[in-house]
Amino acid sequence: MMKIRIFLVCLLILMLSFSGCGLLTSGDQQKYKPQGEVQTELNDRDEADPSQEQTSQKDSLAEEFVCELHPLSNNEVLFKLTNNSEMDIQELTMHVEFYDEKENIITDYETYFKGVAAGQVLYTFSTHLKDYEAWDTYQTSYEAKHDSPDGLYDYSSAIEDVEAEDEIREGSDYTYYATFRNIGSKTIDYVNALILFYHEDELTGAGERIKQNIDPDDSFELEFMAVPDADGRMIQYNRYEVVLSQAYYKK
Repeated sequence: MMKIRIFLVCLLILMLSFSGCGLLTSGDQQKYKPQGEVQTELNDRDEADPSQEQTSQKDSLAEEFVCELHPLSNNEVLFKLTNNSEMDIQELTMHVEFYDEKENIITDYETYFKGVAAGQVLYTFSTHLKDYEAWDTYQTSYEAKHDSPDGLYDYSSAIEDVEAEDEIREGSDYTYYATFRNIGSKTIDYVNALILFYHEDELTGAGERIKQNIDPDDSFELEFMAVPDADGRMIQYNRYEVVLSQAYYKK
């Protein structure tokens, strides 16, 4: 009987010993790592910005162009854009954003030019800014197209093939006439010219006229008029000039 008791006690001790080897607390399980496993901290990767290349191209173009902005007496704005690069451009887009004194954008303006030659001076003016007298600063950006993939819309500058007569003829009722001639060997698709009015060397107004499909050796006359100011009265000016802004061929 004594031997049986001793046997049972030994058996019980043995069972408790085996069951104790298999117990891990929840804390033990969290700290446990299989031998040979290496954990590394994941680093956040900056995602590639698809607009960076386009922004770089715009920044490069911005360095090649000089944009002068002249507020006019009727609250319009005249832009004088000079292509200081050595490249000819088939199509040029200029985008301008206007900001108030708190650097909030209040409006924007976009225009297009075709057949822009290296060194060419372009003029355009915006009429939709009349309702925004409070703009303080502006920022310009550009996009250029140098060729047409299908070749259907190729433009080239004809600015050197348009000759302007030196004399501007004055008509009645503040009208002015400028004469041009196509001295090239091909038909010019488009010509754009402006009259600029000055008062004591300050630009006060501008007018624009266009002409299309000018055959070789043909002359044409553009009629301009002085423009009113913001109050509907004739602008002040003591001199004026007519400038050729765009002239291009189209395939």
